Formats: sequence, C-alpha cells, structure tokens
Amino acid sequence: MVFVFAAPDGGPLHYGNWYHGVWEPAVQSAGLDGLTFHDLRRANATGLVAAGIDIKTAQTRLGHSSSRLTLELYAQSVARLDSEAADALGDVFMPTSYEDGK
Repeated sequence: MVFVFAAPDGGPLHYGNWYHGVWEPAVQSAGLDGLTFHDLRRANATGLVAAGIDIKTAQTRLGHSSSRLTLELYAQSVARLDSEAADALGDVFMPTSYEDGK
C-alpha cells in the first residue's frame, strides 16, 4: 500500500505525531491559534455550497452519509450570500422599475 501522506518510514502517519509535529506548528506559524483540522472540513463544505455546487455533489465529495449532515453540521452561513439574499428579496418586494407598466 502506498500512502499519499506517509511517515518517514513510508508507513501510515500516526495522528498524534502529525498533529503535534505538523498541524500545531503550522497553525501557530500562520497566527490561527485555535483552528482545528475539522475546521477545514467546515470551510470546504461552506465553500462548495457558496459556490453553488449542488448539495449531493458536496455531500459525496465530503464523504457524508446524508446531505442533511452536510448542510446542518458543516456548511456555514456566508455574509456575502446573506446580503445577496436580502437584495433578491428587496427586488421582489420593492422593485426599482416596472416592466411593461406593471
């Protein structure tokens, strides 16, 4: 078996060694104290949904058992999309111009 990310001996990485030897130093170096590896999954889910990727594709890419899990636990609200939603509602209820005199 060949691993994409391998230990120095070519075997599987041990999570504890990777976390303390790679993840924690990288997070501290980037000034992102408190960032967890799981936060990357949330960011991925949020990015997929924000990009308009259909939820079934996002679910499959994330390896989730259901789209509900993807939406309820992983995908976060995005301020830009919230603003776009507010603008869309404004256009529906307070249009700035009327077509055909309506």
